[in-house]
Amino acid sequence: MEKEIRGSSFEHMANIEGIDITSLVWKDNKTVTFLSTLYGKLPQSHIERYYRKTKKRLNIACPMLVKQYNKHMGGVDLLDSNIGRYHNTTRSKKWYITVFQHLFDMAVVNSWLLYRRI
Repeated sequence: MEKEIRGSSFEHMANIEGIDITSLVWKDNKTVTFLSTLYGKLPQSHIERYYRKTKKRLNIACPMLVKQYNKHMGGVDLLDSNIGRYHNTTRSKKWYITVFQHLFDMAVVNSWLLYRRI
C-alpha cells in the first residue's frame, strides 16, 4: 500500500455471524486502516489536499467511511485531550492499578462532559 498513489483505497468485506464487517485501507499522507459495520467505501467523494511538491491543492478520492469518521471524531479527541491535561499523576508498579486509574480518569471526564451538556 505504501507504493500506491494518494487517495487509493482497498476494501475487504466479511460476514461474521450475520453481521457485515468492512475493512478499509486508505492512502492519505500515510496509510490509514478502518474497521466498520455501518459504512464502506462507496459512495466515494473528493476532498482537497495540499501537495508540498507542486505547491497546489489537488482533489483526491475519499471513501464514505473516512468522511463519516472525520465528521464524528470530536468526542474521542475531546476525551483524550482532557485526560491528557487532567490525568492522575499517581504512579504504580502494578499494571492493574494503572488501568484502574485510567478508567477512573475516563469516568470523571465523561461525567464532567455530561454535566456541562445538561
